[in-house]
Amino acid sequence: MAACAAPAMPLWAQDDGQTAPVAPPFSEANSPALSAASDQPPVNMDPVVVRSPKLPGILGKVLGYSWNVSEITSGSNFHIRRGEIVDAIGFRHLYLEKNPGERAVVVVVTMPPDRHVTQVVVAYSKNSVLHLKSAALGDIRPPSLTVADIDHPDKIRKFVQDIRDSQLLEGGMVINYGGTDQISIDRATGRLRLVTQGTLIAEAEESGIYSNLSYGGGQPLYRGSAQDMVDSAFHWLNDMDKVGLIPVALAKVDVLRLGQRPRRGTGAQTIIEDGVVFDWDGVHYFYNDHAGTLAMPIPRNPVTATPYLVIRNGDLLESLYFLETYGRQHPEESVALLPPLRGAPAAAVYTRTGRLWLMSPFLGRFAMLPATFKIEQTEALEIVHQALIKRELQKARSGTAGRPADGIAQALPGDSWNEQVRRAYLAFRDLGIPVRFVENSRGFPGVRVTYKGREYSYFSPEKTGTRGPNG
Repeated sequence: MAACAAPAMPLWAQDDGQTAPVAPPFSEANSPALSAASDQPPVNMDPVVVRSPKLPGILGKVLGYSWNVSEITSGSNFHIRRGEIVDAIGFRHLYLEKNPGERAVVVVVTMPPDRHVTQVVVAYSKNSVLHLKSAALGDIRPPSLTVADIDHPDKIRKFVQDIRDSQLLEGGMVINYGGTDQISIDRATGRLRLVTQGTLIAEAEESGIYSNLSYGGGQPLYRGSAQDMVDSAFHWLNDMDKVGLIPVALAKVDVLRLGQRPRRGTGAQTIIEDGVVFDWDGVHYFYNDHAGTLAMPIPRNPVTATPYLVIRNGDLLESLYFLETYGRQHPEESVALLPPLRGAPAAAVYTRTGRLWLMSPFLGRFAMLPATFKIEQTEALEIVHQALIKRELQKARSGTAGRPADGIAQALPGDSWNEQVRRAYLAFRDLGIPVRFVENSRGFPGVRVTYKGREYSYFSPEKTGTRGPNG
C-alpha cells in the first residue's frame, strides 16, 4: 500500500541515517505496486539452510526437499510432525487463493493448560456448506453446524472435541489384521472397534508418538528427521506463496517458560531448544519435533483489547497503534501523540469520559492526569511524561537496556528482528494504515507508517537473531 503525500517529518520521527523504501520480503497478491518493486532485494527474510538430503533424480531437482514428497501424496498437507497448525495455515491460504469468494479460518481446538496444541482444524465454506478439515478428521461436513458457525469457533471446538473423544480409546489394545485399518479391543469392555488411520493420527496428536503412523508400503506418514521437521516448518511459514506473510523466525527458546514439562529425572530449571517461532491470530507459537507446538498468547492492551506490537524500543509505533485502535473504538474521544522529548520515549494521551489519560509503553502503565491539563498541551504533557519516567526509574525494578521491568515487553520468546518488523508491518496493514518496509543507511530494516499526514519510521535496534539452522 503506497504511502500518501506528507509534510516534512519532524526530526524526532526520522532515523539518523538516510532511508530508502524497499520491496517487502514477499510479493502481495493483486498488488501491482509491490510486484513492480520485486527486483529490489528484500531486507528481512531469514536465509533457509536445508541440511537433509534431496531426493534422487527428477523429484529432487523439482522439490529440493526430501520431506516435500508428502505434498504430492496429500495435496496441501505439509506433514509437519506435531505441527498441525502449519498444515492448517497452509490449507487455508491455498483454499482462499483458489476460492476467493469463500471463507476459511484456522480453529485451534485443543490447547491444554500446559500450552500444548494437539488439535487444529480448518473450518471453511463451500457453496454455503461448512466443511471441517484436519489430518485426523479428514474432510467432513458436520450435520449439526451451519456455514454461519464459521464465526463461532467455540461451537466448532465442541463438535470436533466430541469426535476426538470418541476416537481416543483408554486402555485399548490394537491388533493389525493386515489392512490399512486395524481392530481395537477395549480392555475394559471387551468390545471390538475399527481403528482407522484418522484414529491413529488422533492418538499420535494427543500423545506426540508418531511411530505407529505409516503411509502405504510401511513408509512413515510424516517423513524426515527432527531437523527436517524444523527446516520444513520454517520453509513453509517463510514462503508467502504458500501461507501468506507471517512473522516467523528460527530461534532458541526456553521451552520450560512455555509450559513444556521437563523430562523425568532431569531436574532441569531451563530447557533451551532450537525450533521455529511464529505468530498467528494473536498467539505466539514455538514448534519443534520434540516439544510439539507450544502456544503463548501475545500480551494485550487492557484498554483496547488488541495485542501489543511487542518490538524492541518500539514506543513510537506502540503509541501510534494505540491511538489508531482506541480512536476507532471511541470516535467520540480525542487522542494525541507525545513525541520523544530529550531522550524520553514516545507516549500517547487520550480522553475517556471527560478525563485525560496517559498511555506510556515505556512504563507499561495507564495514568489519569490532573484535570488541569488539556490534550492540546503536548509540550507540557511531554514534560510530565519525562518526570514520571525519572521517578519510576529511581524506584522501579530494573528491566533491560535501562527500561523498567514493568514496561511493555520488548520481545516474545525467540523473537528476531525479522519477526518483529513483520509483526509491526502486519498490524498497521491490517488497520488499513499506509505502511511499507524500509532500510536505513546502516542496513537495518524497519517500517515507515503514514499517520494523519505525517510519516513515522521505526528501525530495529540491531539485526540480531538472524540465523539459519546451522546457527
